[in-house]
Amino acid sequence: MFVDNVGRPDLLEKAADEIGSSVKMARLMYQSLQQFKKLPDDLQVCCPML
Repeated sequence: MFVDNVGRPDLLEKAADEIGSSVKMARLMYQSLQQFKKLPDDLQVCCPML
């Protein structure tokens, strides 16, 4: 997740030559976004820096 964006499901296919991965990744991203839509609008999602 990014601020005002969700990412690019095609990058793995382009960068690592993983043919056909963009469709699979787009479906997974869509499923994740559907879960995020169920969360309250005022929820803050924080990720620790690794």
